[in-house]
Amino acid sequence: MGEFNFVSLDWLAWIIPTLVGFWVIPTGFRGWMLAAVSLFFLYSVSPYSCGVLIVFTLISYLAVSKDRPSPARIKFSIGLILSVLVGFKILAIERSTEGDLVGNGVIPLGISFYSLRCIHLILERARGNVGVVDIRLLVSYLFFLPTLWVGPINRFDEFGKENRRHRWDGGLFSRGVERAVYGYVKVVIICGFFLQSYWPYWTATNIGEGTQLWQYFELVREGLTLYLLFSGFSDIAIAFSAMLGYRVGENFDAPYLASNISEFWRKWHISLTSWSRDYVYKYVMARSRSPKVGVLASLVVIGMWHELSPRYLAWALYHWLGIIVWQYFRRLSKSTPNMFSLVPSWLAYGLSLALTLHFVWLGFLLVKQSSITSMVNVVKLLFIGKG
Repeated sequence: MGEFNFVSLDWLAWIIPTLVGFWVIPTGFRGWMLAAVSLFFLYSVSPYSCGVLIVFTLISYLAVSKDRPSPARIKFSIGLILSVLVGFKILAIERSTEGDLVGNGVIPLGISFYSLRCIHLILERARGNVGVVDIRLLVSYLFFLPTLWVGPINRFDEFGKENRRHRWDGGLFSRGVERAVYGYVKVVIICGFFLQSYWPYWTATNIGEGTQLWQYFELVREGLTLYLLFSGFSDIAIAFSAMLGYRVGENFDAPYLASNISEFWRKWHISLTSWSRDYVYKYVMARSRSPKVGVLASLVVIGMWHELSPRYLAWALYHWLGIIVWQYFRRLSKSTPNMFSLVPSWLAYGLSLALTLHFVWLGFLLVKQSSITSMVNVVKLLFIGKG
């Protein structure tokens, strides 16, 4: 499998001809053309990734192309997709290296994203919210190049609406170009140069590696890098979609300005958290009658979607406990308002922002450190100055 960089010149070499060809050919052929480009793109960087997506497309079509898909067909289709996804996640753990699991050929490109798209479509068809799906629209949806690899996890009904009213829009194209520049600045300049090159050099030179303050600066750097990198990729995907005439929903809504952990999860990776809310949280809560159990199940699925490992399970439990504590605090503040009336509103808001932000950043330690021992050493250095 060849390596691929989403912000490389190679990627631009795919985008520019695709945009030109897409708007030149007749409208009726654009969906097929974009799917063909996606197919060749995947095949050129990872032939077996291309094969997996084709198989998933066939499975999805068999599930959603019938007037009345049977429950057995629905369960079998979803179970098969989940089995393949989990199988690759397990294989990634067994063959894990210090490098990127996707880049070294373990996990097919985009499988985490288009697996959830397929499951979403099949479930919505089973619920009757989506009619019999035309093969052309299905292929256009699942092979939509801008969101193929890094999301967002766009919904089928929204894509269908965009497809029906699709036309040239100069203003949307212009906003897409601006958004692409914005995303590239985030990923290449702020993350690639400032946070990855200049920041470590400056802190090592002026603060000294291994000190308490240096470790705090590293915590801040990791938190900023994760947000700017992921949101920058989403910006580029949304921008490319806009230049093709499609509006795709936002994936991040200033999550680091959230004043509590529940609000953070409404602003962070919105397409993933909303998917988990609709298909995990609601399902579990309806059967358990417990919102806490529903939240736990939803967070565990989000964690395992990233990686099947104890550290991501710990990360999910960490955020679940944070949400439970926050909900308890909110009930307490409503029942005893006089306890908090002496704190000015601006100060309370500022403290809540800082507390939420640092809670999230500390949670990243659970998934960024290679072992429990190294994580404990980092926490000790942060809080008591000794690793």
